[in-house]
Amino acid sequence: MGTPAKDEPLPLPYCPYPSAADVAQHGVQPLPMTLPFVDFERARPHRSARYAAVPAAQLIPAQVPQLAKVVRKTGG
Repeated sequence: MGTPAKDEPLPLPYCPYPSAADVAQHGVQPLPMTLPFVDFERARPHRSARYAAVPAAQLIPAQVPQLAKVVRKTGG
């Protein structure tokens, strides 16, 4: 796996997510009834300039199997 060409999409980054097996080890905390709004301007310095979240509907067909692999690996 090399660097993608300029006109090719970047590969999706690996993002580990707890599975059902991880619950006993890490525990699960209930979410509060309301969550605070995100201040994206304040968070900008901590966000990646290389990767951005996009809706799955905007992926090109070549990226869909890669997304499916990530979902399969992280699903419990």
